[in-house]
Amino acid sequence: MSPRVAWALVCVLILSLFPASARHAAAVAAPSVNVTPMQFSPNRDGDRDATGITVRLTSAVKIQVRVLSAGGGVKGYIKLFGATQNAGTYRYGFNGTVTSPSGSRITLPEGTYYVQASTKGTDGSIARRNAKTYINNTVKFVRVRSTALSYNGYTGRFSPTGDQRKDGVVAQYTIIRPAMVRMQVYAGASRLRTLTAWYSAAGTKMMAWNGRYYRDGAWRWAPAGSYRIRIAATPRDAAKASALDTAFADRGMSSDKTRPGVSTSVSRSSFTPSSDQSVRFNYSLRERGYRRITIVNSSGSVVNSTSWAGTDTTGSYTWRGRSSSGSRVAPGTYTIRLYAQDRAGNGATYYPASRSVKVLAGTTSTANSGAASKTPWSGYWWPQLSSYNTKLYNNPGPMSKYDAVTGASAYNWEYNNHRTTDPANDWWGHCQAWSAAAIMEPQPYSRTVGGVYFSQDDVEGLYSETWTIHTGTMWGTRYRNEGTGSGAYKDVYPNDFDRLVRYWIGSQKSALIMDYTTGTAVWNYPVYAFSRSSTKSGDKEYVKMTLTRAAPNYGTSGTAAVRQTFYYTLQSGSTGWWYNPSGSSVNTHPDYIVKVSGRADNYGNPNVRPAKLNEMFR
Repeated sequence: MSPRVAWALVCVLILSLFPASARHAAAVAAPSVNVTPMQFSPNRDGDRDATGITVRLTSAVKIQVRVLSAGGGVKGYIKLFGATQNAGTYRYGFNGTVTSPSGSRITLPEGTYYVQASTKGTDGSIARRNAKTYINNTVKFVRVRSTALSYNGYTGRFSPTGDQRKDGVVAQYTIIRPAMVRMQVYAGASRLRTLTAWYSAAGTKMMAWNGRYYRDGAWRWAPAGSYRIRIAATPRDAAKASALDTAFADRGMSSDKTRPGVSTSVSRSSFTPSSDQSVRFNYSLRERGYRRITIVNSSGSVVNSTSWAGTDTTGSYTWRGRSSSGSRVAPGTYTIRLYAQDRAGNGATYYPASRSVKVLAGTTSTANSGAASKTPWSGYWWPQLSSYNTKLYNNPGPMSKYDAVTGASAYNWEYNNHRTTDPANDWWGHCQAWSAAAIMEPQPYSRTVGGVYFSQDDVEGLYSETWTIHTGTMWGTRYRNEGTGSGAYKDVYPNDFDRLVRYWIGSQKSALIMDYTTGTAVWNYPVYAFSRSSTKSGDKEYVKMTLTRAAPNYGTSGTAAVRQTFYYTLQSGSTGWWYNPSGSSVNTHPDYIVKVSGRADNYGNPNVRPAKLNEMFR
């Protein structure tokens, strides 16, 4: 046998040892395959629950996509060989679930896998290429929120000045398994500082940066500017922790070291609390933030204080000469101080945010009975609910008649602004307007004007509308269902109630408006007379106070008087207590008291002009 023939036989023998697909492997081009993101967490939390597989073909072939274990074993299939695919890019989703070799659907556990894309040519040749991926449910891809260290009212701003007011920030992060957490602080692309929690348990945690960084051999406060916090979490219990096992979350913030500008003024330099005078402390701030007002006496002791976070930059605080306990302070000089802190934690100094006022001594009425010099008339409360029969927007009614004479649009305005169809609002009406008008206006009477007849009720209703909003002084707070333990439910306090009735009605001969119920609904009445009796036991005085008020009455003239008795206990230095010997005072004492001083500029229906009413009916 010749050497050439022998070599040919050897080649035939070698080829016979390999299958045809291997002998023709070079006949089909291998695909390119990419998995993005390489790491994903199919835990149904809405964050990276799946990854994307991209396969690119350079020629027309059939495609198969399957998942292999880290050791190379076939775990399942994403796509089987099918029809021939043209050259191009193909994308498939992978949420951790595959079709097993036996044909069932299975969910793969955490671990390292390979996505293998195979192409098959027309001659049956196959080429393969793999891409690595990780299924990792250990780290929840982190959410982060920055907030102030010392004051949580506003987020994302701080003032690293060393004054211990919002010098730094706190990053809040959430992970579902234990992890090592790093807090990285950046100014632009430059990393200022890294803080590490070597072991952070699962859950929502916090890590603080105090606003300082190390540079050129010294610790420094971060200057004003914009910063970024990055939270990086790497699971501690992952078998193969790597850079791909780390989840990141960023949050921006800013440093602000400018102190807030503030200016103040007071409405008067002296006042007499016992005569129900007060002082208004006005302020104007450069920006919104936290405010604290303190009132100190000449010895520097704080007698009253209040604090709040607000969105307004201008406002006022009214002081009635009371201490924090509610008792009147002694005559003397007091200083009202405003401390203002902006959202970044910068604080304004007290000066010039302080003003001095003098509290003057006065007299308290000791009257045990009295009546206002003018008796209020019994008008009507003019409900707004459309199902009531008597309303200001009836047609014909007070507003439509006024329009017929004046050519105004009072009816349309009233219909659009003082009308409700909700039965839950059956108490909505004009009781406060009628009460003020009954105190401030003389008794109206019927009149024919321009051929249009106005009944006494019509005229009373028109005048009442012009007192819908009025000026004056209010004691107590309107109750809005805050609960029976709230201050709004407990006031008006008995000591104020006793003093106001005796002073205004007894000494000044002026009627007062009172909301007679402590409930959410408001029922105002003009109160114009009282009688008072009491007994004393030790330092306590047990008082019986009977008030006389005008009741609403449609279709009649004059005053329909109604009397009601209230019971309470007074004690020096205390706000007093309502008590209930006959089923009345504890739960039915007045909610607030108003001393009317005038009609507001925006008094109500702008089409009903007070001057025009006087021209028509007086």
